[in-house]
Amino acid sequence: MEHVLVIGGSGILRGVCRHFAGEGKAVSVIARSKERIIEMVAETQKSPGLIIPIAVDYTQADDLRDKLDEAAAHLGPPILTICRIAPDAAPTRKAVAEFLNDNAAGTQMIDVICEESPNVKPEWADELDVVYCQIIVGSSIEENEISAKILDAI
Repeated sequence: MEHVLVIGGSGILRGVCRHFAGEGKAVSVIARSKERIIEMVAETQKSPGLIIPIAVDYTQADDLRDKLDEAAAHLGPPILTICRIAPDAAPTRKAVAEFLNDNAAGTQMIDVICEESPNVKPEWADELDVVYCQIIVGSSIEENEISAKILDAI
C-alpha cells in the first residue's frame, strides 16, 4: 500500500487525507490533536485505505523526526508529503525535507500556505533531493474548497 504523509492533517487538510484513504493509500496524519485524527479514522473505516494517526507537536522538530522515522519503518517511505505548517514553525519544514531527503529522495513535498501573499521558496529547497512546491490557498476560503484546490493542484 502506498504511503502518503500529511502534516497538519486534522484541520484544513482533512478532506485531502480522506481522499487519499479513499484511493486505497496508507495516510499518516500528523497533528497535535489526537482526538481529531481519531475522528478521521472512524470516518474512513470503510475506505480501501488507512488513516494512521500520529499525534505529535510538529513544532518540536526532534519529536517529529522520531515519529516520521517510525512511520517510514512501518509503512515505507512516503510517495507524497503534504504539509500545512504554521508560519512560526519554519524549522519544521526543513526537518520534514531532510527526512524526505534521507528516506524518500526525489519525492514531492507540497507546502500548503494559507496566507494572502506568497512565501519565498526556502533556501534549503534547492540543497536537498526533494521536489518542493508551494500551494497558496489564501486564508479566507473554507476547508472543502481548500481540499479541492490542493487536490486539483496535485
